[in-house]
Amino acid sequence: MSEVPTRDGLPPEYRWRREHLFDSPEAWDDEADAFAEALDDLRAFEGRVTDDGETLLAMLDRYESIQAKESRLWVHARMGTLQDTTDEDAAARMRRFRSLHGEREKAVSYLDGALADAGRERIESFVGATEGLERYSSFLDERLREAAHAPSTEVLETLADLDAALDAPGRTLTTLKNADFDAPTVERPDASEATVTSQTRQRLLRHPDRAFRRRVHEAYLDELAEARSTRAQAFSDHLQGHDARASIRGYDSALDEALGGTFDPNLHAALRKTVVENLAPLERRNSLLSKRLGVETLHEWDTRMPFTEGEGPEIPYDKACDIVVSALEPLGETYQDRVESLLSERRVDVYETREKLTEVRGMALATDRGEAFLHLNYAEDLRSLYFFCHELGHAMHAVSSEATALDGVFPDHLVEVFSFTHEALLTRYLLDTGYPAGHVLDTALGKIPLFVGVRWMSFVDAVYDHLDAGRELTADRLGETYVEVQRAQRPGVEFGEGDERGWMVEHLSRDPHFSYLYVLGTSCGLALADRLHRGALAPETYHGVLREGGALSPDDAFERLGLDPVTAVEDALDVYDGYLDELA
Repeated sequence: MSEVPTRDGLPPEYRWRREHLFDSPEAWDDEADAFAEALDDLRAFEGRVTDDGETLLAMLDRYESIQAKESRLWVHARMGTLQDTTDEDAAARMRRFRSLHGEREKAVSYLDGALADAGRERIESFVGATEGLERYSSFLDERLREAAHAPSTEVLETLADLDAALDAPGRTLTTLKNADFDAPTVERPDASEATVTSQTRQRLLRHPDRAFRRRVHEAYLDELAEARSTRAQAFSDHLQGHDARASIRGYDSALDEALGGTFDPNLHAALRKTVVENLAPLERRNSLLSKRLGVETLHEWDTRMPFTEGEGPEIPYDKACDIVVSALEPLGETYQDRVESLLSERRVDVYETREKLTEVRGMALATDRGEAFLHLNYAEDLRSLYFFCHELGHAMHAVSSEATALDGVFPDHLVEVFSFTHEALLTRYLLDTGYPAGHVLDTALGKIPLFVGVRWMSFVDAVYDHLDAGRELTADRLGETYVEVQRAQRPGVEFGEGDERGWMVEHLSRDPHFSYLYVLGTSCGLALADRLHRGALAPETYHGVLREGGALSPDDAFERLGLDPVTAVEDALDVYDGYLDELA
């Protein structure tokens, strides 16, 4: 789609139906009112929740019901802010949701302390003796494990009150990159104008005219830099907010809290170390690209250029749906049927529209009852197809989960594994069915975020080192740190004046330690797709892991799926190199 349409200008079948959740904004308001009143039910258990198993069960049943309602309120409110970043009513509902979330946190703030006081032995005796309590055993085990990090009820209530304030820097960063971003225009080689948004930038940087690519790159950074000091301050506050939360909860750092005691810090370090010590495939990639472009030195505006001449295939959304369903055949007919059902129900917001959030190419939203939706900015190309297939992996995980609302639909740390499995299956299908191999492998190569993920891990670690040393995170300091990491980990790319602004392009509003999930996800996803194709992994085993959702520990999931994460990273590096062999 060459022009960005208005939302009303799109046919209804390409817009999601928020009415799946609530018939109208007023219905959302009514549910929010009822939710606020229901919190008294949770408060009523304070001081007696661990008197006996029946009381604990009654509290958890009510808690789960309320948690499920909360997730529906959140998804509907978030859909509103995604489809129109300037909609003040949608923003107001999101603010109200955050307030309700804080009130719910306060309403159950006594629970962790009560469980810790009762002790594991007493709680486990309740589980063994009380019919129906077993379904909450994984949630209770997690809460008991977290007992060492459970502040007092008073502190938890204060944290709940501060949630909105602590999250404010992230919202500021999102606003700066979306609603308050005045997209620049640049002149094309044919003298027409191109508007550079976070979405169109990706496509424009694949244009064959190098001077034009440079104009696109610099115009986008120039516009971001208009608020460079504000971004730097907001990012600093964002990082310190995460650190403050972690400290209050008794963790050594924000990373320690992100890993949560269920992901070995040594494994986290090993993932990064394995990639940093094996940059040769990336260096080879950049060398091959330099030769392909006929340039001595690659610059940032060259690095997104394809290896393959000519335009890749155009893939309308309806065709994309057929492709994805077919690509998922190794997961079984029942799985494919569920995908088709989801796609037929207007749960996907397909195309970029004016005022829509464009910072991300795709996002899956899901309630704790498995009601899933996809936010896309679909551009009818291979890269968009991959993002669509990826986000559909998240949605199918939610749809498949049978975990309680208290456990959640996604297991800790594995949230990206199954979406990248989708991508790897897609690559195999496209190659096997005659799609142009060069374009497919070129796209697949760019969708293996091993190196970019580890660069972000390194950048965040370096930035936290500045904070720990008491150094202010100015825009200049962030820029210097960013370029240092890029130079160390992007062999074959030249960084010069102006490139220090590149940190502003990143997803600054996300959890600062999110990127290890992508390193783990892409590696394990490639391994799982290979095992499925070879028959070494039964689809039923895969489905079983999805069904357990957040009730399953990462170690148990790795064991069931036959995965060793470090080996998976090593193998993924080999896959990356193999794609280069095909493209060379």
